[in-house]
Amino acid sequence: MKTDYLTIACCLLLTGCATVPMGTEAEKQTAVAFTPPPGTANVYIIRREAYMGGAILATASVDSQMAGGLQTGSFIYKTVSPGSHTVSVFSNENQCSLPFSAEAGKNYFFDVQSAMGWVSARFVIHPMPEADAKEAVERCKITAHL
Repeated sequence: MKTDYLTIACCLLLTGCATVPMGTEAEKQTAVAFTPPPGTANVYIIRREAYMGGAILATASVDSQMAGGLQTGSFIYKTVSPGSHTVSVFSNENQCSLPFSAEAGKNYFFDVQSAMGWVSARFVIHPMPEADAKEAVERCKITAHL
């Protein structure tokens, strides 16, 4: 019986979920307005709710500058100037990058998905259709700005 409790305690200590600092309600309201500041474009990096890889934190960057961490059910909101940019997502096992060209006044949405890796989850990033993305942004929590 004592061994069962010890096994359960060890399992609980070894499991957990990735967490990141969350943004404020005011930041979320700015993001869900989907209106870029004049002369800029909005970038949304979204990690929707998913069972697979949920305990692993995804780290994202825009143009090689750290944008923040993503747990399931969260998104990162950034503004960028018009021109060429790259969004990237990292795990312990891989980096996936996606270049895009931003135009002022537009929104760009990227979906982060996890897949099985050798030791840890691997992440991939894809462009996301605007209608699906806006719905996901409204459901997800915004992460704090770095």
